[in-house]
Amino acid sequence: PQQYTYTSNQYMIDFETGNVLDFNVEKMEILLQKDQALFNEFTALKKKQKRDSVFLYLRKFNEKHLIFIPE
Repeated sequence: PQQYTYTSNQYMIDFETGNVLDFNVEKMEILLQKDQALFNEFTALKKKQKRDSVFLYLRKFNEKHLIFIPE
């Protein structure tokens, strides 16, 4: 019998640089440095709160920094 493994990796794109970043707390802090208010909020959180809030802060960042893709 064959065995299969499944891995799920999540990434985010920095649209200013074109860099693809792993989606984690460390990389989120790098991205949020572009928005001082969000960066200050995020870095004030405790370690567990950061892990729990990383999707929320990605959403907040995206809402403030809209990307327009031409048709």
